[in-house]
Amino acid sequence: MSETLNRIHGCLVGLTIGDCLGAATEGMTPYQIRSKYGVIKDPLSLEITDDTILNFLIAEALIENQGDVTHDSIVKAILKSADCPRLGSSTKASIMRLQNDPKTVSTTGNTNGAAMRAFPIGLCTPYEPEVILEKTVTSSVVTHGSSAAISAAVAVSCAASAAVEGFSVEEIVDAAFEGAELGENFGVKSGKSVAFRIKMAEELVKNQTDPWEILRTLYREIGVGPLSWESVPAAFAIFSVFKGDIRKALLITANSGGDTDTIGCIAGGLCGAKNGLTPIPKRWKRFVTRLEPKIPMGNIRKTAEELTNLRTKLYSTMKRF
Repeated sequence: MSETLNRIHGCLVGLTIGDCLGAATEGMTPYQIRSKYGVIKDPLSLEITDDTILNFLIAEALIENQGDVTHDSIVKAILKSADCPRLGSSTKASIMRLQNDPKTVSTTGNTNGAAMRAFPIGLCTPYEPEVILEKTVTSSVVTHGSSAAISAAVAVSCAASAAVEGFSVEEIVDAAFEGAELGENFGVKSGKSVAFRIKMAEELVKNQTDPWEILRTLYREIGVGPLSWESVPAAFAIFSVFKGDIRKALLITANSGGDTDTIGCIAGGLCGAKNGLTPIPKRWKRFVTRLEPKIPMGNIRKTAEELTNLRTKLYSTMKRF
């Protein structure tokens, strides 16, 4: 297996297990989780949410369109998720709008729905921030039209591309920050600066070593809710402070409270893209194998191979110019 394929495959497995670990506790507080379940170390059920499903639907759209991102291709992907039982509020509202008029774009939505599905764009696109930016904006505004939501999405797609490229943890977070700054220039101005809060979250926990103190700091100072400027910076801080260690990162995301599935999806995807499949616990990989029938395209390895081939082709094309 090539290193590129290993990282892309690791990302897809990582985001899936991160989502699964957090699915049962979404919306709970850390205290409620601890009181009901103790410390969560493994998935409580074979359940995934729209975080996983939409990532694979977007991957499918990219593969079908040879890496191009068009409004129509994203609309088609989003509408396929209409029966998903746990859609985010902005995505659900957008599906109703798109069913009436598929040519429209969103002018609202501060939540993280565009960010959590942005991984495939970064996975299949070589690290060229302006190219990634254009694709991610086109994808985001189908459901999320605020500058904050777009900024968060570009942070994730740029970070994913940088991770596959072999960047260090510090460089990946820098890529996220730069992507977030680029994304802030698009959409309807709304919300807090995601770029600023990515750096703020990283600084708050960088010298902390106790996982539960890290959790408390992020919960109190950044927030772990579905708003783009809470959950996305929190996920990057967890990825950064644990240096991409997926075991440590997802132990925190599963017990963080708030938007546990999305924070887990983003942190898990980043860790997997940085370090590949090998560090992911075997028992978690077995969970993901059992989840594959619920996942669009139904074969994570094949999806990773197709995204890898696409990245290689796009790299060759972009290098000509």
